Amino acid sequence: MKILSKIILCFLIALPQVAEACPNLAGKYLCLIEDGHREPWLDLMTIEQSAHPDLPGVTNFTTNYRSIPGGEETFSADQTGIADGWGWIIKCTTDKVVSVRNDYSAISELYLDKTGNLVRTYNYQIQQTCSRKN
Repeated sequence: MKILSKIILCFLIALPQVAEACPNLAGKYLCLIEDGHREPWLDLMTIEQSAHPDLPGVTNFTTNYRSIPGGEETFSADQTGIADGWGWIIKCTTDKVVSVRNDYSAISELYLDKTGNLVRTYNYQIQQTCSRKN
């Protein structure tokens, strides 16, 4: 598994630098939350996205769920990959934000599917699909 993860990371880093920016994921999404402590519930997730003011090519993301106080997540991504403080390297492709553990043990993706739903994956398994709130 580690060899496969290393190959994936090398592939991500070696991708041609043709993407000019991260995909536009900004918006409000209705997501089913399952935390194992109670019945699943529908929550509103907001993604804010902006260009970093001082670093060209870097996109800042902020995600939060309405019902989870203090559950805001912030991260930055670019075409080559940015290491965060939690052991992930975050990279943009033309249609996804891809995160790879720096020990090659996991990969996660965040993207919009063909119908406009926000999809979160972990090791290529869909963990959550959220519909856009109109």
